[in-house]
Amino acid sequence: MPHDRQCPHLSYFDLAMMIHSLRSKILLLLTSTLLVIAVFIVLISRHEVTKALSETERHAMENALTLAERNLKASWDSWLDDKILLVRNERARLMETGELIFSVLYDDNRRATGDNDTGWEQRLGADWINRLPADPLRHVFAYDAQFKIRVSSRPGWVGQDISGLRDFKGQPLAQSMYDESRRFKYGFAVYPYTARMHYGYFVYFKNWDWVVVIAVDGQGITEQIASQNIRMEAELQESLGTVRLARSGFMFAIADDGHFVASPSGDHRKLMDAAFLERLRARSASDRHDGAGGDSDFDTATRFRFDTQAGKELWHVGYAYFKPLGWTLAAMVPNRDLLLPAQDLIERQLIVFAVILFCAWVGAFFVIARIVAPLSLLARFAHRLPEQDWTAEENKVPAPIAILPERFHDEIGQLASAFLFMNDKLRENITQLMQETTRRGRIESELSIAHDIQFGLLPFPIETEARKYVNIAASMTPSKEVGGDLYDYFLLADKKTLCCVIGDVSGKGVPAALFMAITRTLVRSTSEVETDPGRLLAAVNNRISENNPNLMFVTLLVGMLNIETGEFIWANAGHPPPFFISRDGAELLPGRSGPACGVMENISYRTFAHRFSAGETLFGYTDGVTEAFDTAGAQYGEARLKAELIHGGYHDAETTLSHVENDIKTFTVGAEQSDDITMLAVCFL
Repeated sequence: MPHDRQCPHLSYFDLAMMIHSLRSKILLLLTSTLLVIAVFIVLISRHEVTKALSETERHAMENALTLAERNLKASWDSWLDDKILLVRNERARLMETGELIFSVLYDDNRRATGDNDTGWEQRLGADWINRLPADPLRHVFAYDAQFKIRVSSRPGWVGQDISGLRDFKGQPLAQSMYDESRRFKYGFAVYPYTARMHYGYFVYFKNWDWVVVIAVDGQGITEQIASQNIRMEAELQESLGTVRLARSGFMFAIADDGHFVASPSGDHRKLMDAAFLERLRARSASDRHDGAGGDSDFDTATRFRFDTQAGKELWHVGYAYFKPLGWTLAAMVPNRDLLLPAQDLIERQLIVFAVILFCAWVGAFFVIARIVAPLSLLARFAHRLPEQDWTAEENKVPAPIAILPERFHDEIGQLASAFLFMNDKLRENITQLMQETTRRGRIESELSIAHDIQFGLLPFPIETEARKYVNIAASMTPSKEVGGDLYDYFLLADKKTLCCVIGDVSGKGVPAALFMAITRTLVRSTSEVETDPGRLLAAVNNRISENNPNLMFVTLLVGMLNIETGEFIWANAGHPPPFFISRDGAELLPGRSGPACGVMENISYRTFAHRFSAGETLFGYTDGVTEAFDTAGAQYGEARLKAELIHGGYHDAETTLSHVENDIKTFTVGAEQSDDITMLAVCFL
């Protein structure tokens, strides 16, 4: 081939080899391996660094929460001591006032005892209590066993029923303090009245069955406690506001009612959307319900995702719940603070890996080039193999290819030897293939001739005179070039008896076709001397069984129809029973005369009889009809055949046969024919 015609072809080939060459694949494998190792090391490093920093920040959050909680507990203890002292002082003052009042009442009671006038002593004591000076923060009253106020330093209270008044805990105030003071002589209670909280000292005066109450307005105590609470919140805000976790972490405190006790800064406050705060309160409440998050317990670091103005970001959140105040202390650290050191490490690792990858590429390129060059030479040789003239006697192998086994004693040399061996074997195989192709063409030609001969054996139409009495239609579709099915019909010597034959030879192909031809010839020759179908089958069976080394057999249905009277006699040697089609439908002709012909000698076959009426049809078929398969593997079946025969009508053989053929084609469309299909229809006119 001229060089100028090879260049474009080689240029295209070189380009393809450059892209898909072994060199490229080895370099790709090397690169992929190094990249996988690099990614693995980077991921492990990132994971370990992030894990270590996460543990460190987790402990830092816990320490910050512990410190904040201890400071809060110290403030709470101080606030609680002040509150207890305030309440105790107020209680002491109430008890001093009560002792003064009771000393007066007991004196009045002793003066009145001599006169035995209890009503007078009550009036005397009541008059003294009613004349006590008015005090907006402190007042005295007494109620009886029916919970009605009998006397009061506030005249408007006298006569009121206080049975419905309830204390701070929701208990009936008058009843509970009446019972408690009778049992313990006195009691204390906090109760709301006129939208203000009151603190009362209740003493039971046995002589009159009264409960005397010295009450003080608790608003002052509440205001002092509230001021201390505000001071404690301010101290917490100041202490938490100075805490910084990692680079941008922070702390805050939130109460159970949702308000910030210690609020984060403005930028951080934007992160505190309603969904996050609700989730934090719900988590804290869940831990308290499960027994976690007590006075000094706090949960380990927990992750929450929530939306910010910058998008979605992962934060590490730790919290501690202070039960006495119902406050939740929380610490938050953004995940990016933990990833930044890992990112710096990854960047340094990537630079190192890039240098290693470049050096590996340079070294591998020269090593691979020496390995791949002989392979490229072999590839070119293999690419040009189809262009050789294999019919030429001389087999020329390029010199560079021929010396490769001597130059290389490794796998490349073995591969070159294999290519040279393949070249020789290809030449031998192509020569054999050409010979085999010639032989196969001759066989196919002979099969085609056999096909023509087999179809040439099919019967000719019956004589015109006989067609006045019967209408016959038949078809045979072999699954291969030639088949083993057969059908035949012909008039006997008396010209009024029609012999009808349909059969199926075991097996397929040429052997079955030869056996079919022999059987057809035997039936025709025997019918010249024997008109009884049963005896005819017996004679044919004996002739076939005489010399049958391959044990082949044939199922046969032979019938004799008197075309003038409609008398029909038949015998069935192992063949599927035919259908008898009339106005009433389609039914199988029952009765089996004996086994298939060729199985054994000296078998008797029974003959059956039937009379045809005008318009009735006999339909015979081979098992290739009912055993036809569709693409799903389902069989055509006897039931569908019967339904189609009824639908196709009974008055015309050709119409009946055409309907069945079309239905079988529709059923098996797209599927391969598995067996010979043969049908024979005889309509008595």
